[in-house]
Amino acid sequence: MKDIFFQERGKQILLSLAEMNKQHISQVASDIKGTYAHTFNLVREMEGSRIVKSVKKGRTRYVILTEKGKKLAGLLQNFIATLESRQARSTNKKTPANKKLQKYAASLNSILKKIKSRKLSSKQAAKYARLAGRFRTLNSKRRPKDRTGKKLKEEVISLIREIELVLKAHKV
Repeated sequence: MKDIFFQERGKQILLSLAEMNKQHISQVASDIKGTYAHTFNLVREMEGSRIVKSVKKGRTRYVILTEKGKKLAGLLQNFIATLESRQARSTNKKTPANKKLQKYAASLNSILKKIKSRKLSSKQAAKYARLAGRFRTLNSKRRPKDRTGKKLKEEVISLIREIELVLKAHKV
């Protein structure tokens, strides 16, 4: 039985039967874009596992999902929906993390330009030191998963170090 559902066609047959209450095997085969013989053999295996049952009306034999088959189809649909939603969430998460790191880098670059271009009072230097510390904390909370995010995180760290060095030269 495991072999049936690790195949793409087995899953497609189950989902096709879940959409329409009863179908002829040739209808199922055309739905899943498979051959009649392969579909017939898979349906026969599913019938042996009591996932589907066949009903003969006249000369035509129809395939219907049993209660066990309906539960299995529902579980499969939920599983697919879960995978798709997680995939959508994971693609959405990567971009904002990198955007935040880019904002951090831009802010730190502007701070670095400010402190390099003019002489700072001890109060201003302390303010920039606190800001650099805050960016260090924010940066440590970021967990980028791709190369660009990791490079951005390293860039932010190097900017913070550079700011700290300039502030030490100002003797804060």
